[in-house]
Amino acid sequence: MTHCADLPLFSGHPEVTRALDTRLKAYLEKSGDLARTQAVVLGAIEHLGEASNMELANYLHRGVNTITPRVFELRKLGLVIDAGKRTCSITGKTAHIWRSAVLNRANS
Repeated sequence: MTHCADLPLFSGHPEVTRALDTRLKAYLEKSGDLARTQAVVLGAIEHLGEASNMELANYLHRGVNTITPRVFELRKLGLVIDAGKRTCSITGKTAHIWRSAVLNRANS
């Protein structure tokens, strides 16, 4: 199983990795074989709170063309929800913003 602590994004943040590892394990059990990139994108959304595809791509140092399909898959799994629209901090244009469905339910 992939552990968040093994991902460069989360190295040096033990308090984040413990919480995300627990969530990642639950997601893996729920959805079967959650791809590593999906787990990374989901972890980034949870870490950032909410983000556009371009903000996620920038944060993860990946192309938006690798982020957008993963967000779509996570939405289909019910793990990510549309949090509305706002101005993207990267493009300056209005964009859909994504939020973790699990964190959203926990905060409700």
